[in-house]
Amino acid sequence: MTGNRRTVTITPCPFEIEIDDCIADEIVWLNEQGVRTLNSCCGHLQGKPVALIDANHGSLRKAIELGYKPIQFDGLMYEIELKGLQNNRFVE
Repeated sequence: MTGNRRTVTITPCPFEIEIDDCIADEIVWLNEQGVRTLNSCCGHLQGKPVALIDANHGSLRKAIELGYKPIQFDGLMYEIELKGLQNNRFVE
């Protein structure tokens, strides 16, 4: 795998995990907002940055409220395209 990774703390039930550095801030933010992420990838110059989210626990509804467009991936997992951080805000 190419690219830098960073260890971050995911809340609300704190645990540490390594995430691609280019999307780490957005993944932490999503979890803080109530969107439970299950997996993520920055795309490594071959694709768009995405995250898999849990459809339970209100995650799907919250992702839609935040302007993401979830696509069913498998069972209770949905994929969202990450927006990226510009001027300290996540944008489309």
